[in-house]
Amino acid sequence: MNSLSLLMRLWVFIRVDRWFLFFAILLSPIVAYLSLLQPYLLKEIIDNHISKGTTEGVFPLAIQYFLAALGAYIFSVVYALIIAWTGRRTLVRLRMFLYKRVLRLPLSFFDTRPAGMLLTRFTNDIEALGESISAGIITLLLDVLLIIGCLGMMFYLDISLSLLLLACSPVLIFAIEFLRRKLRHFYLEIRTATSKLTAYLAEQIDGVEIIQLFSAEERSKQTFEEKNRRFREACTRSNIYDAVMFAVVDGMSSIFIALLLWYASSLMGKTFPMFAIDEPRTLGLMVAFIDYLNRLLGPIKQLSSKIAVLQRALAALTKVFGLVDEQEPVSFEGEKPQSLSGSIVLENVQFRYSE
Repeated sequence: MNSLSLLMRLWVFIRVDRWFLFFAILLSPIVAYLSLLQPYLLKEIIDNHISKGTTEGVFPLAIQYFLAALGAYIFSVVYALIIAWTGRRTLVRLRMFLYKRVLRLPLSFFDTRPAGMLLTRFTNDIEALGESISAGIITLLLDVLLIIGCLGMMFYLDISLSLLLLACSPVLIFAIEFLRRKLRHFYLEIRTATSKLTAYLAEQIDGVEIIQLFSAEERSKQTFEEKNRRFREACTRSNIYDAVMFAVVDGMSSIFIALLLWYASSLMGKTFPMFAIDEPRTLGLMVAFIDYLNRLLGPIKQLSSKIAVLQRALAALTKVFGLVDEQEPVSFEGEKPQSLSGSIVLENVQFRYSE
């Protein structure tokens, strides 16, 4: 089941609060605009006033900068609160739907499913979705708008500097996509290992008297250690790829800033004539451009960690909807008989364990 189909199925539980969600979506362009306005105002203050040795006209621009920063903060808080509230209500509806559906499954379904596995679906997997909301998935839309807006402003300020950054970006895009696929795989492994570990632990605790009666403590311990080892290895590998993803984005941001300064100061043109420029860029332009770059790479850094969290959420959704699709519920509708008659006789009934 691909990511898009999982999110579309989740929409069934979200659409009850769709009007709150739409209001939050309308706030996201406002937050992005106020955030993108700040570096441009800073450029105007430096190039048109500070660099010329005059403070006339600085105060109105400073007031605009303050109001833009304050407005961006207030609207972003309202946006995050609405999305978080909607997400939590969605999880409540999803858990109730899953609980009601499991209650209507035939008894044969529970013959082959450990109670611990079902408990994992209701607790760990649903809670993984809640952790994903708390960890920042709620700001993904705002991050995307900020990335697009920062790129637009950077091209508006200086096309050559923007093209230099875009020439280096394929390496970053390829690295993030490669690590994203790896993280999705390991998060699925974690959800599977957690389910098996919880199911085994529940069965062993429930049957501890039998284990002690047959002196099977050592064998039970070895089996538990094996299942726990698979869970530990999957978590370790996912943490490694998660850390590598953040380190790659952080390292590339430093390289981008160094290239910008090298190019804008005309030093790159002295080494490589093809990159020669007529004159160095102004101080205000470079301050604004680096500010936009940091605002661009900030969401990308967070996006790298949020991608990991999103993969964890998608892995949990895969398990939850896999349980929903596994077997159709039994219908309990029918007619109640008016009267009952007859008798049941058991003769020569025997029982024994199979050899």
